[in-house]
Amino acid sequence: MLRTSLVFASLLLATSGLAKVKMEKSSFAGKGVVEIAGGLRYESKTESTDGEDGDSHSATTFAPSVGYFIIKGLELGLDINYGSETTEPKQGDSSSSSQFLTGPFVAYYHRVSPFLYPYGRAGYQHLLSYSNDAFKDVDVSGNNIALEAGLAMALGRKVGGTFQIGVGYEMVSRTMTVSGKDITNDNNGIFLGTRLSIYFKP
Repeated sequence: MLRTSLVFASLLLATSGLAKVKMEKSSFAGKGVVEIAGGLRYESKTESTDGEDGDSHSATTFAPSVGYFIIKGLELGLDINYGSETTEPKQGDSSSSSQFLTGPFVAYYHRVSPFLYPYGRAGYQHLLSYSNDAFKDVDVSGNNIALEAGLAMALGRKVGGTFQIGVGYEMVSRTMTVSGKDITNDNNGIFLGTRLSIYFKP
C-alpha cells in the first residue's frame, strides 16, 4: 500500500512538473511570434452649455493591427484605424464623417506568469483620408499619437489568443485648410481600451 502511494505521488509530481513545463513554454511575446489584433471602440456624448444640452455625437472606431516580436517581449508592428462619427445638432441637419489612419507602433510585454503580461505601448498614426458631409471642399491632415499601459492575459502555446486591457493618453491633431488658411484643432485625452488578438509562431 505504501509503495502504491509512493508511485501515485511520484506520478502526480511528475505530471504537475510536466504541466508546469508546458505552461512555461507558452510562445506569446517570444522571438519570432506574429500577433494579429483587433480593437473596437464606441463613444457617445452630448455637449452641454450652462446646463442645456447641445449637439450630440456618436463615434465608432475599428482598429486592427499586426505585430512581430523581434526579440523576447519587444514587438514592432502596424496599426490601422478606421473611424466614423455622426453629429446630431440641436438645430439643423445631422452630418457624418469618416477617417482612415495608419502607422507604426512599438510595444513591450513583460511576463510575470505563464498567463499575465504587463505591457507598455506607443503608436503614431498618420491621417490618410478624411471626409465630412458638412465640409466637402475642405482639406484635412493630421496625426494621432498614443501612449498606453495595461495587462495582457494569454492562453495557448505555439498558437493562442490574448485579451488585453489598458489605459492611455492620446494626442489628436487635425489641420483644416479653408480658402488657403490653416485651422488647427488639438484634442488630447485619456482613454480606456480593450484588444483581442491571436498569435502564432511560423
